Formats: sequence, structure tokens, C-alpha cells
Amino acid sequence: ALSMVRWRLSTSKNKTYAWIQRNVSVIGLYRLLSVYGSNYRRAFLSLVFTTFGFAVIFFFTGLDCTKDAIGCKPIGYSQNLGGNFFAQIQSIGSDLLKAAIYILDVATLQKDITYRPANPFGSVVRTAVIVVFASQVTLLVFALRRRFRRAMSI
Repeated sequence: ALSMVRWRLSTSKNKTYAWIQRNVSVIGLYRLLSVYGSNYRRAFLSLVFTTFGFAVIFFFTGLDCTKDAIGCKPIGYSQNLGGNFFAQIQSIGSDLLKAAIYILDVATLQKDITYRPANPFGSVVRTAVIVVFASQVTLLVFALRRRFRRAMSI
């Protein structure tokens, strides 16, 4: 039923514009991220990819330490310039992991956070993290519920 609604969304005669109307919509995203709430694996992988995608965004935009953080160093691409190549790779990996942990702290609404966005764009992205993460966790829970409900009825 939802796929028919998605197909009816395209009213344009231009094929490219019709494809965009069908797939870049709430129903199109619902299909892409969890196959209409029926595929918990895709919902989980989408959650993992969005977490690391936001971590990469914060790696490039930068994260500063909060006032309470002791022994903390800022995270960001500009911090990793210069030095030994292997040390750079290790530092980049460490910073990406710290950014992913920051994403999980923000998404789970933790009160004591070590980092804060380095610029206003980062603050907007932080708000997007909360909304996107909550939405994707909801899709995951819905898909798991649907999967186990189906298994119990057999």
C-alpha cells in the first residue's frame, strides 16, 4: 500500500523529477531506511552509518573541549596536520572514535559531555543528530517489534 502511495507521488512527466518526487520523500526514506518497518537489519545498519556519518561531519567541523574536561584535546581535521603519516592515521582514527562517542552522548541526551561543537554549524548538526538518531531508533524498534510479532503468530 505504501509503495503505491510512493509511486503516486510522482506527477511529473520528467522521469528524473518523478524519481526524485518518489524517493526523496518521507515515504521514500521510510522505504530506504527500514523497508517500511519490516527489515530490522537495514534499520540497524542505517543507524550505524548515520552515527559514523555524523562523526565524520564533526571531525571536519571540529569539537572543542568543555570547561569541565581535564586533559582533553580538541577534535578536528586541522588538529591532524603535520607529523608522521602513521601517527596521523592513528590520530584521525582516535578522533573519529571520540566523535562517534560524542554522537552517542548527544543522541542519548547525556548531561556531562566532554566536547561541544566548535562553531554554529556544529550546533545545528548536533540538533539534527538528536532528531535523526531518535527517528532511526524508532524505526529499528518498530522493525524489531514487527519481526517478533510475525514470529509469534506462526
